[in-house]
Amino acid sequence: MSPRKIAIIGYGFSAKIFHIPFIQHNPNLTISAIIQRNPTPGNDAAKDHPDVKVYRSVEEFYKSDGESKVVVITTSNDTHFRYCKEAIEKGKDVIVEKPLTIRSADAEELVNLARKKGVGINVYQNRRFDSDFLTLAKVLPRVGELVSLETHYDRYRPDTTPNPSKSWKSVQALGNGTLFDLGVHLLDQVVYLFGMPQRIFGDVRDERGCSVTPSAIWGQEGFVDDFFTATLYYTSTPPRKKPFTVRVEASTLSCQTPQLRFLLRGVDGSWIKHNLDTQEAQLMSGRIPGTEGFGVEEEEHFGKLELKDGSVERTVAEVGDYGKFYEKIAEGGVAVPAEEAVRVIRLVELIGESSRLGKVLDIAA
Repeated sequence: MSPRKIAIIGYGFSAKIFHIPFIQHNPNLTISAIIQRNPTPGNDAAKDHPDVKVYRSVEEFYKSDGESKVVVITTSNDTHFRYCKEAIEKGKDVIVEKPLTIRSADAEELVNLARKKGVGINVYQNRRFDSDFLTLAKVLPRVGELVSLETHYDRYRPDTTPNPSKSWKSVQALGNGTLFDLGVHLLDQVVYLFGMPQRIFGDVRDERGCSVTPSAIWGQEGFVDDFFTATLYYTSTPPRKKPFTVRVEASTLSCQTPQLRFLLRGVDGSWIKHNLDTQEAQLMSGRIPGTEGFGVEEEEHFGKLELKDGSVERTVAEVGDYGKFYEKIAEGGVAVPAEEAVRVIRLVELIGESSRLGKVLDIAA
């Protein structure tokens, strides 16, 4: 079987760190094209990949390319809908960086269009393959009936300039900010484990004052959030005997070391975990997927499990592997269906609406 040929739209951090290394590592995939609009001396796809055809526009790519079967979209959040729709209409299978779109109605339109055209949409929710999340899923049954879960993605970045990270993710526009950047990962993990909640409460803020208009709130142009917290309420529907809550939170003003990742409580025990999955740091340092130690967490970062019998143990971390996503793509399968991503975007919208109204919202079944 010849490798599936993949074109990549965008050549920034996401493409270079989270996609290209795993495509190159898989013998059943190959990069057939890269679309990079504005190369610079330090960021030039043509120089980095001399054997790959590089185009300066999406229009030029579709006009000239006749071999790419899959299109990967790694551009800014507000462009996902347009580029994804165009790829579907061209008959391409699509991989879209999270979030699929910044509006759930747009995401639903893409799902329906893909179904009509007979092509697939995968959403790159790579954090399903994080070491810490895989370990959480393994530990979950050991704490008994679930009482509560906290899931965090906290950092300390106190800079208060209008664009503190020099990234489009912090530009004051709908679809940017912490909720769409980090919250989508956390919410996807929760929904993957437990399904949709029955009620939700959210609080979305600009704690550093980076918004153009100080009085701006979620959903308005000029607002960019750097903190959110949300409580997801689950009822005692079978097989669950008790209701439970999940708190999802991300902050850029969390001055502590190490940062909390998970706090799990059940009737039979609890589990606490600090520090993030190691793959991103390894990739940024030049480590190659598949090499010895890749995705392996250091023992000092293992979580701690305490059970009602008084026993305490350090839980050996599962090995993280974003390559599992692209293994599914190589097989022609679906790693993360777009239908699941639609639910996550809907939760983002509800968190923003709850924050604006200041009240708990019911979620329609």
